[in-house]
Amino acid sequence: MLVRSRSCSTYLAIAAVVVLAMAACSDPEATTVDAGSPQTPATTVSTSAVSTPASGPLTGAELVWLEGIAALHKAMDDVLQDSPTALTPTAMRSMAKQLAGCTSALDKLGPPTDRLRPVHDLAGQGCAEYEKGGKCFATAANLGVVVAGSDQEKKQTDAISCGFSTPGDGSKLLAEAEVKGFEVKENTR
Repeated sequence: MLVRSRSCSTYLAIAAVVVLAMAACSDPEATTVDAGSPQTPATTVSTSAVSTPASGPLTGAELVWLEGIAALHKAMDDVLQDSPTALTPTAMRSMAKQLAGCTSALDKLGPPTDRLRPVHDLAGQGCAEYEKGGKCFATAANLGVVVAGSDQEKKQTDAISCGFSTPGDGSKLLAEAEVKGFEVKENTR
């Protein structure tokens, strides 16, 4: 799992606000989209982003869309990083629900432009891995409180282990999506 320092997160948040403000001023058709969870900040996307030319610098809407990918990555990683030490069935259900919301949050960023499609594809693959982890936590939660040494305890322990390990692949894929976004940005200057 990729972990970012708090200071890096602060700089990313500040950069996102600056980009949002610039995009709002430069794109009168921009709309705000709520990504649906307290960990995922609202992001501004352009309703005209799909028709953006395939050449030239990235538009404000495209830059904001890329910031949404970074915010989604942080939000998904934070689900595990901020997990409680006592994994009660309720806590595991909450984690399952948050991880299961990755694709929905990605969809709320809006459709990518053609040149950002590779970024979206990697992010979608990453979300699929986070969602696998969510299913593992749901399985563990559905077993409830188990008796030590029982078969149910082994099943729950395996499911919890899966819940924490599987999203690591999702984090790697979202990191690759962010890198791909930087490459696209650099190649369009």
